Amino acid sequence: MHAWWGLNDFFKALATRFAEAGIVTLAPDYYGGQVAKTAETAKALREKTNLKNTEKLLDKAVDFLKEHPAVHAERIGVVGFSYGARLALAVARRKARDVGAVVIYYGVAGGEFTGFKIPVQGHFAENDEWGAGPDAVRKLRDRLVVGEGKIDFNTYPGTTHWFFEENVTKAYNAQAAKLAFNRTLAFLREWLQQ
Repeated sequence: MHAWWGLNDFFKALATRFAEAGIVTLAPDYYGGQVAKTAETAKALREKTNLKNTEKLLDKAVDFLKEHPAVHAERIGVVGFSYGARLALAVARRKARDVGAVVIYYGVAGGEFTGFKIPVQGHFAENDEWGAGPDAVRKLRDRLVVGEGKIDFNTYPGTTHWFFEENVTKAYNAQAAKLAFNRTLAFLREWLQQ
């Protein structure tokens, strides 16, 4: 689930990387084709997006993958970046029977997770000025612990928000991004393979 920039070329290429790694992948576009290049434009896109419609779209995406003939796992995984991390956790709460693993990148979500037993892997920047700093990550972890699911949180030294996205050149960290991607693949394979 893309960050607030929209389903840009980076996220399209990332979906291809997952597919090339043998994971059936769907990248929903909850901005209807619009893509932001600045934080101001991204914020405006996010704010004008109808959350109820986005939730319906993401629930349909889960249903679509569950029924796809190439999907052999009992449950699917969801991966979200920044704003998309919040959406990933929310869709997992709504579709708990169908989601078997959640991976979030530099995003923390509100809400309660009592009874949330889905394994969650998180990738966070050491220096995050966009709401996913150490205190927010710790609070999310504490809320997830209540749910009794497996939690695997990773913080990458010397990184900032968007460290995984190579199109955000001021934040991109190739070494951390490679490690995070490999950890993501391993986590998804561990929890989703039959």
